[in-house]
Amino acid sequence: RPDTKIITAEDPVEYYLPGINQCEVKARIGMTFARIIRAMLRQNPNILLVGEIRDEETANTAIQASLTGHLVFSTLHTNDAPSALTRLVDIGVQPFLVAS
Repeated sequence: RPDTKIITAEDPVEYYLPGINQCEVKARIGMTFARIIRAMLRQNPNILLVGEIRDEETANTAIQASLTGHLVFSTLHTNDAPSALTRLVDIGVQPFLVAS
């Protein structure tokens, strides 16, 4: 819908979708997932799509975005869905933030 702002952070952008702002991660120049998420939040999106949560900084930034009312979708390398909670804590997210 035109009134829903969707922004993605991907590595790499695999499908180009009209009406969606897509950003490709380029770590060699400092455009990491976490930095892109912070830039996304300045644009006040409704939905954030983060290609992958790999590190503590990205995880914490994504959690903070979700706690401020943004819908955040991402992938996380685990064997099953319940393990995602443990994985976030292992990465370094505070347990009380994961519970929220």
